[in-house]
Amino acid sequence: FPTSFPTSFPTSFPTSFPTSSPTSNQYKEMLLYLTTDTYPGETGWKIEGIDGTILKRLENYNYKKENELYVEAEYLHANGCYKFTIIDTKGNGICCEFGSGSYTLSWGGDVIRESKFEHDISDGNQVTESTRFGECSLSNSPSAFSPSTSFPSV
Repeated sequence: FPTSFPTSFPTSFPTSFPTSSPTSNQYKEMLLYLTTDTYPGETGWKIEGIDGTILKRLENYNYKKENELYVEAEYLHANGCYKFTIIDTKGNGICCEFGSGSYTLSWGGDVIRESKFEHDISDGNQVTESTRFGECSLSNSPSAFSPSTSFPSV
């Protein structure tokens, strides 16, 4: 049966205090400066975490203007390891056969990749170019974003 009064009294102050408050240095800005080629709808990109989880994806057909500069900003945890992948769905990259596309990727104000993302063979298959960035130590990053093959032990 319910009682008509509380069984315990509330405390007058919090029982635990936060160990740290959020600060701006907990996040870094990733900037993408992307200049499209004459087929901007073929271009997309994604950001993955070290475990392969897609954190942000911009599918193709989001870019509409030819030879246009687009600036994309994402704020990610400063101590994370990430992989940025640019994608061209038709297999010819963003430079130079069909325009002068290029991209620059920066992390926390530092340029980490500048590329024309050239691909000479346009066979109609999707092509990609990837860059790791962030706090990617040698102990956790090489196999995280590379294909791996395992063989049964004998």
